[in-house]
Amino acid sequence: MSVMPTRNAFESSVVGLQHLLIFYRASTLLSFTRAGEVTGVGQPAVSRRLKELERILGHRLFERMARGVALTPAGERLRSLLAAPLEELMQVPGRLEQEMASAPSTEIVIAGGQQLLLSFLAPALFTFQRRHPELRVSVLNLLKPDIIDSVRRETADLGLVSGEEIPPDLEYHEVKRDRLCLLVPAGHPLAARRSVELAEVARHRLLLPDPRSSTRKLVEEALRVHSLQFRIGMELERWEVIREFVAMGLGVAVLPGFVAGGMPGARAIPIAHPFPPRSYGMVTSRSCPTSPLLGELMDAVGASIEDDDYADREDAGPSPT
Repeated sequence: MSVMPTRNAFESSVVGLQHLLIFYRASTLLSFTRAGEVTGVGQPAVSRRLKELERILGHRLFERMARGVALTPAGERLRSLLAAPLEELMQVPGRLEQEMASAPSTEIVIAGGQQLLLSFLAPALFTFQRRHPELRVSVLNLLKPDIIDSVRRETADLGLVSGEEIPPDLEYHEVKRDRLCLLVPAGHPLAARRSVELAEVARHRLLLPDPRSSTRKLVEEALRVHSLQFRIGMELERWEVIREFVAMGLGVAVLPGFVAGGMPGARAIPIAHPFPPRSYGMVTSRSCPTSPLLGELMDAVGASIEDDDYADREDAGPSPT
């Protein structure tokens, strides 16, 4: 004849994990007030939970004293029984995070501006995806403020950006240094020049990107610092459109060298002053460990980037130094 297992006190009551955690904290701190602070529960609720636990177990766990509390023999024994399992349980979130970070990724989300995606990411993805055909890669075409926000909120694993104004909670990995240059139509009066001054740039109809573009902010700030008046010919959202419009003779544009180079019907000219070399790279979240696959992709991006300032270096003239 089989014997039905006896239900213990926990199974027949409403005692839960919070009761045990509160008891454990109170038993180690010997203070209901501090136990409440650690567990995020008010002192009245701490006292109520502990009384419920004493009633369910049928043992007095604490001696209430004039100055604080002390454990009874039953309380000492319960603390000893709970110490190992509760300490183990409290390590679960950290261990889960570590295991998830080391687990094989099934998707990588990358955010970047259009030209950075085309120039930096596309060559790396060509070989990377052949090595990992099972991996899903999602690519977001965004402006820099939105790229930064996506990586900070961890909706993107990797961001491709210029190196200015990187928040401290993100880690920046430089992969290329480049200079801004002037892109003009092939038949433009400046097309034969080996370099131009910023004052000469300001005299011409400028095609500028979105006002939130970090490149536009640099250009406008330099023009203001040098007290140069300038005329905005058009505002366009994408570098590729700006390049095409320049080639059609609709204006000139100040672009990163890797964007300006190699455009049929246009010529990239170094700007003598005042732009220093500019950094481009990748950002990741400091709070989220880099998975092995993401690290491999980042290495592939770095390896795929050439050192040349302009793709059409011969047409662009000598690089500024």
